[in-house]
Amino acid sequence: MEFDVSNAVGIDMGLKEFAVLSDSVVIDNPRLLKKSQEKLSKAQHDSDRKKLGSKNRIKSKQQVARIYRKIRSKRKDFQHKKTCSITKAYDFVFTENLAVQNMMANHHVAKAIGDVSWSQFLLLLEYKLLQKGGQLLKIGRSDPSSQLCSSCGSRHPMPLSERTYTCPVCGLVMDRDLNVAINILQIGAKKYFGKDAVGTTESLNACGDTKVVSVKQEAAALKRW
Repeated sequence: MEFDVSNAVGIDMGLKEFAVLSDSVVIDNPRLLKKSQEKLSKAQHDSDRKKLGSKNRIKSKQQVARIYRKIRSKRKDFQHKKTCSITKAYDFVFTENLAVQNMMANHHVAKAIGDVSWSQFLLLLEYKLLQKGGQLLKIGRSDPSSQLCSSCGSRHPMPLSERTYTCPVCGLVMDRDLNVAINILQIGAKKYFGKDAVGTTESLNACGDTKVVSVKQEAAALKRW
């Protein structure tokens, strides 16, 4: 299948939002484990109180296992629906090569990372893209996707706590994750196909001059799946 920028998208995977696409689509994080945490904790506590080897203990363990099965089933359903939506819309998908194992070493976010299951999602997405002749392509972790302005290309490091990207050079103000997703598309298109993903950040006014999209315009344009 021949590469065409119009059939390509960049995806920034995250925890606050499950994913943000370069076309302004936001996939909400379902937080399946977190939503079931209270029920799961109660079932585990009840199980721990039962006598070892007793029938009640076995039943309690089975209840815990049922909750985990429901979580896995919901996660699988979520992943199938979202990967289907992406593969119907695009033939080429670019994402970052995530160091999931290294990130899991951080106990503050390990549970949340395990809940989103990025690796499983991307494997499923890659399989479905290959089935239609498309491709899932990854840019390197060293590529400065979070530091670049997706409009003018200037490099501007910013702390992770800052959720809005502001470029001091061209004045672009944009949701941080959306800026990253656009950069992933631009870097990937250039790296793998030598193509420029033009027109992903800027728009033209009535006079034909380039204008930078404001954060309010971007927020209004964000679409949630």
